[in-house]
Amino acid sequence: MKKILLSLLTVMMLTGCMGNVYLNDRGIVQAVGIDYADGEYSLTMELFNVEESSADQGASGAKSKIIKSQGKSITEAIQKTALSEGKIMFFGNCKVIVLGEETAREGVSKALDYFNSTHETPPTILVLTARGKAEDILSTKEEEPIVPGKEILDMVEAAQKSGFSPQSRLMDIIGDIQEPNISGTLCLIEAQEEKEKPVLSLAGLAVFREDRMISTLPLEQCRGLQWIKGKIKATEIYIKEDRIGQITAVTSQTSSKKNANISGDHPEMVIKIKVKSTAVEVVLNSGSPLSKEDQKYVTKLQEQLIRSEVLELIQATQRKGLDVLGLAQHVKKSSPEFYLGHQNDWKNIVENANYQVEVTCEMDRMGVGNKLL
Repeated sequence: MKKILLSLLTVMMLTGCMGNVYLNDRGIVQAVGIDYADGEYSLTMELFNVEESSADQGASGAKSKIIKSQGKSITEAIQKTALSEGKIMFFGNCKVIVLGEETAREGVSKALDYFNSTHETPPTILVLTARGKAEDILSTKEEEPIVPGKEILDMVEAAQKSGFSPQSRLMDIIGDIQEPNISGTLCLIEAQEEKEKPVLSLAGLAVFREDRMISTLPLEQCRGLQWIKGKIKATEIYIKEDRIGQITAVTSQTSSKKNANISGDHPEMVIKIKVKSTAVEVVLNSGSPLSKEDQKYVTKLQEQLIRSEVLELIQATQRKGLDVLGLAQHVKKSSPEFYLGHQNDWKNIVENANYQVEVTCEMDRMGVGNKLL
């Protein structure tokens, strides 16, 4: 019995054991850019600069360094980096994956398969598409102590709260790729020259059919998509109208419900959006306080504005037969026989689908005092 207990204890102690790797022996990847050309992947990786970040180096050193490698596959390129750097690449702290434009157009499945398979990479890691090369995005701050991966993450998270960036995570794009007929979206980022210096900015949406990027949408249309998804936390609704004046409100709560049914020979999606906001700046033409009648009038203007943004997004994607709203999922659930009979011609179904958009707004009157124009 003692031998059995000793054996069990030994097995339990050995479970999950892994060889220790010292910090200096790891290449701590904070961001990775993936470009594709001539049958090869080019990786641009931002590594945490352990030496420059140590206390005895002071605050002037760069907190990260940029390294580059190439390979026929992502795995080969990473292995080459490990050999050249003499370190084991670690992706557990990686904040951002940037896909070059050609990588996205060629197909992202192969590029993301490594990161989706390794246990180190969290499924919530941010994935973006670059306008141009991913290398240019990660190299914008190469000579500065600012960490580009962290800057990109902060910029996208702020944009997501205000509705100008979609959920752009690894798990989102992989899920969309695996769902037939659904058009996935990723945040689009670009590096623009400003005062002879590259500056990062969000450029809109990259839209996919299966795993290939086939279209882009401007930044303004992203908010239309996020209204539909009910994902906006706090965004500004600005109303300027001759009768009332100027009202700026900030949303405090948004929700959305979607359902689809078959009307005649075409599917119809009904989208109901509810938005609550607070007036933070009120400048009325009359100079009077915001009355209940004024408040009702402003909420109607808000509803018209939001509805127009939603319809603009729907029309832009519908023209190209892109199902970014998940029509396929809703029809598959509500009318499975119709979906099975038309799933191979879904682009045409999307182009001819009907959409009904209902928006209900509420606004309270807290905020800056009224002023006379």
